[in-house]
Amino acid sequence: MPLHLFGLPHLHVLPVVLTSALALAAAAYAVTRNGRFAGLGNKLKARVAALRASRANSDSGPLMFSRGHAASNTNGNRAFEDYRAATLEKLEAEGAEFRAYLDGLRHARDKSEFDAFMSERRESGSSDKPSP
Repeated sequence: MPLHLFGLPHLHVLPVVLTSALALAAAAYAVTRNGRFAGLGNKLKARVAALRASRANSDSGPLMFSRGHAASNTNGNRAFEDYRAATLEKLEAEGAEFRAYLDGLRHARDKSEFDAFMSERRESGSSDKPSP
């Protein structure tokens, strides 16, 4: 008699499922505990902590332009390092000047929008008043 008549359909799939689950668990254990990637999480945590510590000691600029990063990435060519430092300082100054220019543009746009709103309000306010 077939097995599915006894309420056990697809009994031939059960060993495959159990074997796959056990193999996956064994592989995960081997990789994370004593395999090729053992301690990878700790190494990454240490690198992130070191990066955060170096960022705390450097200026607040973007990571790739920070002085702490530039100091650790020297190539031994002093003339180039002086040029790079001068260029980065010039770029930072130009960036600050550009941000100030943008702030001025935003202020002018806000002022023009506000003036338009106020003139519109005055016009609508004067036409709504009943004449005596």
